[in-house]
Amino acid sequence: GLTRYDGTDFINYFHDPADSTTIPYFSVSSVVIDAADTLWLTTDNGLLCRFDRAVEEFRVIRSLESYSMNDLVDFAAGPDGQLYFLLRKALLSYDPSTGRVTTYAWSGKLTDMALFNFSQFGMAFSEPDHLWLTGPVVIEVKLEQDSLAGAGRAVIRSVNSVRWKPGRPGTFFNTTGPSRITRDSNGDLWLASLKGLFSYNEEQNLFNEYAGDISGLEFRDTIPLAFFSYDTGINILFPGQDETTVIPKKMTGLPTTLFFYDDDMLWFASQTEGNTYT
Repeated sequence: GLTRYDGTDFINYFHDPADSTTIPYFSVSSVVIDAADTLWLTTDNGLLCRFDRAVEEFRVIRSLESYSMNDLVDFAAGPDGQLYFLLRKALLSYDPSTGRVTTYAWSGKLTDMALFNFSQFGMAFSEPDHLWLTGPVVIEVKLEQDSLAGAGRAVIRSVNSVRWKPGRPGTFFNTTGPSRITRDSNGDLWLASLKGLFSYNEEQNLFNEYAGDISGLEFRDTIPLAFFSYDTGINILFPGQDETTVIPKKMTGLPTTLFFYDDDMLWFASQTEGNTYT
């Protein structure tokens, strides 16, 4: 399910098989707020739905224009205010204010498109036209727009390996999970995810889990940066603050998704329940 905290009360939303207006499955895999303040989510069985705040109902979205959401891998809000939907057939951008959909055809080779499945990859932007697909590997993608055709190309620039610290158990660490791309004060690229904090080595095409003291790191972000550490829990770095806020692992479990709604409210969902932290 999903839990919302409004500063006073916790409100829980669950799946009811007899009610089509509830969350369409028992567990939630990702949650996104678009530029129109609409909440979207996917469930662990691959269904996309939108929350109607006026009537407190969830509506399953089966398609966008001619594209079926049965091919959905992941979705995310882009820095340009668009929603981006990652499909095996193509990449779509959706304008929440107009409902307009733009298609980006894949240009480049993925070693095995059949493994490019729902929940295995996520999306993170370093710039509005620079996308990273984060999963068992991290794929760098450049978005090129053809304004006359009203479509574009998603050009694969590089495929990067991921290296975890020794001793990470089980299948939870087979993929990076929901992630964010950021840069430190020196301009170096980092990946903050629900599976760790990783520095990028461009020459080796490698994201390496950071094993040093995070208190010595300074990032360029103007909004809080959060990542999960198997050793401690969810770590939150607030801009302009030296200390790191930690939500202990005994409270977070193994989180499946997280996002900030305003700078002082963090939503996260674990494999068994949804929670918020302020």
